[in-house]
Amino acid sequence: MLNVIEFLVSIPALVTFEDYDLLGQEVATLVCGVKQLSEYNVHFDAPVFNGGIHIYRLKAGKFSANKKMFLIR
Repeated sequence: MLNVIEFLVSIPALVTFEDYDLLGQEVATLVCGVKQLSEYNVHFDAPVFNGGIHIYRLKAGKFSANKKMFLIR
C-alpha cells in the first residue's frame, strides 16, 4: 500500500522528512534537501515499514513538526 503525506513549503528552505519508531530510532529519511515554494508529496511504500505507530518529523527552516502515523499491515 502506497501512503502519501502532503506538505507546503512557504519559503525556500532545507527540508527534512524523517520517520521514527516508538523507541526513537530513525527508520528512514524520506526527504532531505532544499525545496522551493511549492506543495510537495512524500510517497512511501508501507510494506517496507513495520506496522504500528510511527512518528514522522518534518523540518523546514526554523519550522519543525512531529506527527503520529498508524501503519496497518
